[in-house]
Amino acid sequence: MALKADGTVLAWGYNTSGQLGDGTNTDRNTPVPVSGLSDVIAIAAGSSHSLAFDRDGNVLAWGYNFFGQLGDGINDDSPVPVEVQFSDELSSDKAITSFSFAGFDPEVVGEIDEGEKTIIVEEPSDRSGWHEDRGLGLIIV
Repeated sequence: MALKADGTVLAWGYNTSGQLGDGTNTDRNTPVPVSGLSDVIAIAAGSSHSLAFDRDGNVLAWGYNFFGQLGDGINDDSPVPVEVQFSDELSSDKAITSFSFAGFDPEVVGEIDEGEKTIIVEEPSDRSGWHEDRGLGLIIV
């Protein structure tokens, strides 16, 4: 994936679960725009799902969702970005300032509440930031 200076995102490659975010499951050998994204300031790409963080503090996710990786409360893959639905504990009144993830690394780290709290997914077997339990493995420190 690539983040353009205008805040839009391009993606290319394998797309079996919609992880390119172009509304299809078609593999692409040239960059295509990710649907509906604007004002994006950070992106992260895993092997089968992707994330974007926009200027308004929204986290959007798309692609594979069998274990709830997209954080939208369901387990269906999405070929277009959907907004991550945070629990009350992580609600929108607490600003998310950064996030990071990788396809098979054992942890996910992010910051909320103006950097005052850190989110860590500590269980390596989960391999997803927002799990089907809406919080399994999340520790706020």
